[in-house]
Amino acid sequence: MSTLQREVIYRPKPPPHPEKTSDWGLEHLDGIYIVMQKGDPVVAYHSTYFRSTNEVVADLIDLIHGGLKGPWGEDYVVWCSGRVMAVIHQPMDQFHQRVVLFNDPRNDPVGGRNVVPWPCWPTYEEWVERGRGDLWLTDRYP
Repeated sequence: MSTLQREVIYRPKPPPHPEKTSDWGLEHLDGIYIVMQKGDPVVAYHSTYFRSTNEVVADLIDLIHGGLKGPWGEDYVVWCSGRVMAVIHQPMDQFHQRVVLFNDPRNDPVGGRNVVPWPCWPTYEEWVERGRGDLWLTDRYP
């Protein structure tokens, strides 16, 4: 791990962990979209709420335009379950990013399927109903 490693940004932001640990560690789970730079996770997208590579890339571009600066420059790689899903490249002499999507049939491990949230987290429908913001703990906590 590099010395430039920063805290991973979770999308959406999870609720506080009920056991008071530092975070949920989503970037280590399979089936989560992970945005990387030179081996460092930068952003982790939970696939219950971001259901396709296209949704992840659209949100990531919004983050970049909003000021996201990764530890290794302007290029990002989106991974999911060990597969490269997209690359965002900022050419040295251009203002706009170049986006390459690998939307080949059956390439996306999540692929729009309904991923069940953790028991204490809101469903996708509840999250959308509340405006797609940060997550909260529900009364479904075991």
